[in-house]
Amino acid sequence: MALSALPAAAETTLRLHSVWVESRPVAEYLNYFSKKVTEHSKGDLNIQVFHGGSLGIKDADILRVLPSGAVDMSALYPEYVARDEPELAVAYVQGSIEAVDDQLKAVPAIQAIYQPVFEKWGITTLGAVQVPERSVHVFCKTPVRSLEELKSKKIRVWGRHQVETFKKLGIAAQIIGQNDMYVALQTGVVDCATYMGSIATTISLQEVTPYAAYLQPHAGVPINLLISTKRFQSLSPAQQEALRAAAADVLAYTNDEFTKGEREEAGLKKLTDAGGKMLEPFSDADQAAFITAARTTWKEMSEQVGPKAVANMNAILDAVK
Repeated sequence: MALSALPAAAETTLRLHSVWVESRPVAEYLNYFSKKVTEHSKGDLNIQVFHGGSLGIKDADILRVLPSGAVDMSALYPEYVARDEPELAVAYVQGSIEAVDDQLKAVPAIQAIYQPVFEKWGITTLGAVQVPERSVHVFCKTPVRSLEELKSKKIRVWGRHQVETFKKLGIAAQIIGQNDMYVALQTGVVDCATYMGSIATTISLQEVTPYAAYLQPHAGVPINLLISTKRFQSLSPAQQEALRAAAADVLAYTNDEFTKGEREEAGLKKLTDAGGKMLEPFSDADQAAFITAARTTWKEMSEQVGPKAVANMNAILDAVK
């Protein structure tokens, strides 16, 4: 009778930090992960997702923040932690792949690179989320669909590797964050921008640069699902298994969405419906020139970081052959 009088064990809720706003597909995928955790644990474990960086945590600090216990979990774009782990900035870059389908071959190799890095910081990798964006477009104020035409423009990019790649092609590129891109285009700081066409309407890119032309397959860095190792070990075996099962579910779900490409098609249609003008793609010769320049830059930057970065690059290139 004394045993029956004890209260039921309270359910556990983990807080998950995410920088992505709820209009982005990644946010939807994290909600899916949260739902699956609840299902697999039969309600014993729940995930509360804090979208759009609403906890005030900076992604650049995640390797330090997670082990401290300031938050239980994080979804992370690994390049954001390049300050603390420089090799991650060149582990997988734009221009790594020549065809869209190579993305699915690359992800397991990428995760094999990331996991031991996170473990070193006291962080457990539960799995990954495949990003749905399949292609990168060049958005400009006027119709541009050749590298030669871009030589007279200033183009926005999101990483140093892209700056160096375009430099090799005789094109001036500048890193501008996503939140500042619209104003930079509107005020003439830059004339064009590289971005994924399927999500361009989430930042109203078509309003300031209505013309878009396909340039390359999107080498989408997988979003890692991370938890403090100490926090993970504090959970019951059943709760740990629920997290891993949910992570496997979300990777399978997002891989399937990527393969079907329906979200990509819907996003591009939304772009044209909103006034975006889809031009003919950059020529095969221009696309090949971009990939060649990107891979040359990748090799140079990896050599600057060190032998481990070179080994990482070779592992991914072997995976996508």
